[in-house]
Amino acid sequence: WAATEASSARVVDRYVAGGFRGAPTLNVLEQRMATRLIRLAPPCTTIVADGQVLFRPLEDHFPNLRAVNHADDTEPSVMAAAILAKVERDRLLATIDKTSASLCGFIPRKGYPGRETTAWLARYQAFFGTLPLDARNTWGRSKAP
Repeated sequence: WAATEASSARVVDRYVAGGFRGAPTLNVLEQRMATRLIRLAPPCTTIVADGQVLFRPLEDHFPNLRAVNHADDTEPSVMAAAILAKVERDRLLATIDKTSASLCGFIPRKGYPGRETTAWLARYQAFFGTLPLDARNTWGRSKAP
């Protein structure tokens, strides 16, 4: 069984900015999303989640969950999940590329932080007067000039 879930940039921004009471962190958002996916999944004997700090709190709710640091290096199911997440991320970024590449160039590094991505965000913002709808204001505005 496999599934992905993406959160909108607005929701991420609200968590980063502390817009949800008692849940002002990205970790809480990721835990909530993981909980939804686990509840949708068919019963299984073991769930492996990548990151002890991030997912250890879920072990209390799901006794078959093991939070493991660097599980994407050792656990085939987590490796596969990382590939699915990357494919979904690339699909979402390709949508932005489709509408803006001729004006601002292609998104470098597939949107991962770095000088090239920051420069692309600045070009986009200079041309359109705003960041892409799918860009996090809490990331982009602090990085783009």
